[in-house]
This record gives sequence, structure tokens and C-alpha cells, in this order.
Amino acid sequence: MVSGSLDRRFRRKIMKKRNVILFFAVMFLLIGSAAGLWAADEVKAVPVAGGLYLMEGMDGGNVAFLVTDEGVLVVDSGTSPEQGKLVMDEIAKKTDKPVKYLVLTHYHGDHTFGLQAFPASTVVIAQQNTADNMHKLNEPRLRGMMEKQMPEMVAAQKLKVDK
Repeated sequence: MVSGSLDRRFRRKIMKKRNVILFFAVMFLLIGSAAGLWAADEVKAVPVAGGLYLMEGMDGGNVAFLVTDEGVLVVDSGTSPEQGKLVMDEIAKKTDKPVKYLVLTHYHGDHTFGLQAFPASTVVIAQQNTADNMHKLNEPRLRGMMEKQMPEMVAAQKLKVDK
């Protein structure tokens, strides 16, 4: 009787260890395969219509740009200076026109942290609340990291850019 209960406890211990090992093996395989999927994303500009492109493969917020006769208008800058550079690289593949305007939809970092990669000549446009929130919420955390962060043109609700 004693040896039977020892045998059951021993088998239970072995089963628990086996389950733990199996759990970690499955997790390792899942994490490894998911990392491969994430790394497979290629950042590229996909044509939408008539000079309008959407950046595909970007982390975070959407980025788009419009090539016009005058130059390029970009909507949002990406999540980091590195992503901003990827946007600039894709624009350079599509046109040799300068990036004239960068419109920020709101202050979140996935839309504004790529600003540093844009040329100093780019006019940054945002609504007043976006500029205010960037100043209040983003700037203190990022002081020194971002050389160019604040919008130069602020629109209350509407802004018409002349040709």
C-alpha cells in the first residue's frame, strides 16, 4: 500500500514536470514564430490614387503622403526618428520634389515622434489643441531628443494652403 501511494505521487510529480516543460516548449515555439512574422513586415509606400501614397508596414499610426506639382504633403511622421527616415526614403523613391508640409493629426507619439527625420524647411501644421498637447505632454518627456517638434502653423479648425 505504501509503495502504491509513493508510485502515484512520483507519477504526479513527473506529469507536472512534463507539463511545465511542454508549456515552455510551446511558448518558445510560438514566440519564435511570431517574431519571424513581425520581422517580415517591409515598410513601403503603396499607391492609392493620383499621387497619394499610404505607408504600409509601419508600427503605430498611419502615415500617408501626397505628391503635388509644388512638393510633397505628408500626414503624420511615424513613431520614431527611424520611422520618419523610412518615410523620407520612400518619398525619395517616388519623387524628387521637396517635402513642403507635414500635417500632424494629433499629439500621440506614434504620429509625431518621426518629426526629427524631416528637413528643417518642412512646415509642420497642426490644430491648436495638438500643438498645446505636444507642448504640455510630449515635450517634458522628450526634451533634448527631438530637435524639431513643435508645429509652426496652427489652425483653429480649418486651414487652406495656397498653391
